Amino acid sequence: MLEPNATVAATMDHQGADLETAMATVVERLTAIVRDGIIHGYFEVTISGRAASGGRTEVIIAAGKKHRFLLRNK
Repeated sequence: MLEPNATVAATMDHQGADLETAMATVVERLTAIVRDGIIHGYFEVTISGRAASGGRTEVIIAAGKKHRFLLRNK
């Protein structure tokens, strides 16, 4: 769950997208965050997931800012 004062860089609700496309978006964002961290020489990333309402899954990538994704389950 997001902390009350968390900075959310982006919230992407992939309700209309198929699950494979939505997961690819999450992986692309994670790859970009790790790549940037390697270039800068220091980084910390955490990934969490939980069941959300409406048959969706919430994925949060925390790396300074929090990137929140809502994916529709099959």
